[in-house]
Amino acid sequence: MGYEETTVVITVDPVWYFSQYPQAKRDVNTGKFSSALDHYLRAGIHYGFLPIEPQVDEFWYLARYPDVSQAIREGRVRSAKVHFVEHGYREGRRPGPGAKAFSGFQKPTAIGPARGRGFMGGSLARAFRRRVASL
Repeated sequence: MGYEETTVVITVDPVWYFSQYPQAKRDVNTGKFSSALDHYLRAGIHYGFLPIEPQVDEFWYLARYPDVSQAIREGRVRSAKVHFVEHGYREGRRPGPGAKAFSGFQKPTAIGPARGRGFMGGSLARAFRRRVASL
């Protein structure tokens, strides 16, 4: 059986990423990871972290998801964007019209845990990291 090769481009905004995930910044500062991108690829994607700040159409999001609008009125959520970043993308909600759900940022389920090494282990993980590093 043959395999199809594809190129994946992943952008990580280190300023935003570290503001959302302070432990990631500590891990990079202590040398556990070499960069925000390295952290995202080896840990953040496993935990469902977002690599960049999503653009959320507040008006559309609140009209589309009345439960979020209600939560804002009740003071349980600050804004549509905050809801999307903290919950919405994991729930498969879209950030705006025409946008697809951010399912690509959710914890991968097709590969599964590999002997405690995250969602990819062994040679697959090394090959993926080499391919990303060569981009």
